[in-house]
Amino acid sequence: MEYVKLKNIAKYPTGKLDSNAAVEGGQYPFFTCAQTAAAIDTFAYDGEYVLLGGNNANGNFPVFYYKGKFNAYQRTYLIQPTSDNIDTKYLYYAVQLKLNQMRSNASGTATKFLTKPILDNINIEYRRIDVQRCISSILSAYDDLIENNNRRIKILEQMTENLYKEWFVRFRFPGYEQIEFENGIPKGWEIRKIKDCIKRLPYNRLYKASELKSEGKVIVIDQSTAEYLGYHDNEPSHSASYDLPIILFGDHSCKFKLMCSNFSLGENVIPFTVLNQEKDNTYFLYYAVHKLINTEEYKRHWNRLINMKILKPSQCLQNKFAEFSIFMQKQKQNLFIQNQNLTKQRDMLLPRLMSGKLEV
Repeated sequence: MEYVKLKNIAKYPTGKLDSNAAVEGGQYPFFTCAQTAAAIDTFAYDGEYVLLGGNNANGNFPVFYYKGKFNAYQRTYLIQPTSDNIDTKYLYYAVQLKLNQMRSNASGTATKFLTKPILDNINIEYRRIDVQRCISSILSAYDDLIENNNRRIKILEQMTENLYKEWFVRFRFPGYEQIEFENGIPKGWEIRKIKDCIKRLPYNRLYKASELKSEGKVIVIDQSTAEYLGYHDNEPSHSASYDLPIILFGDHSCKFKLMCSNFSLGENVIPFTVLNQEKDNTYFLYYAVHKLINTEEYKRHWNRLINMKILKPSQCLQNKFAEFSIFMQKQKQNLFIQNQNLTKQRDMLLPRLMSGKLEV
């Protein structure tokens, strides 16, 4: 196998913006050092790139392939081939492989910063351009399926949010025609502070990224994205001592996650549930609190959030909403499991295709 230094086949300047330049609902992707792209209203770049976040406390550097208009944080590398003999998407997978190997080889202390000298000396497997395109085509097929499932998950989530708005914001819930209203809300409904409706749950062990594996029995949730941080096989998990479902709040990221299956926690994640299951439903509570994400009032702090108010309908109506939500959660969970399997298969193929052990 022939190898070439990354510096000899690509250029990689960095973006120019601060991370706080992100705009909620912006028109263009904004690539930072987070695991998911943010949004922004202006673009500075238009083309085919590999985007690599250069900072990560856990050594889990985000890498993306993107073609189109976007903007980038000042610590995000914008990687482009300098030779027609290098396919951009192949380069994306080659860089991804090297990052995976760096994480696997880290013995206790992960690299927190990807400096230019580190990138300069990355060895990339060099294959003929037609072989590169064939490899990227095979791996892209997996990524396309994963992305399609992610879109389906978002649609299912949006359907549930729309039903919440229809019933509990517009008040067009089943039987609303026969309900009397007082002060603009259905009679018998309550306005309560969140802190009076919930109980915060105690922590078990908190996990760091360096302790986790890419697969295992128990998923670990990360505060920065409210998505998975990794896996472990230890027992017990946090959810072993909780009655599911549980709502998770990332105190640094202001993101929520409804957990309906076994999990553990990374740092700075707050688990909570309803205070009284005889009066309230956790599925309803999640969407009632989740609606507050688009407000700026709580300033991303737990103590500000819990002092905000929500409108509480009867438990009967909460339970009817939960029936729909549970069905949607099961569909989402099935798609999530499919993505886990697809990711595992892709990651097994990646080093074998790159090394030539598996011919194309």
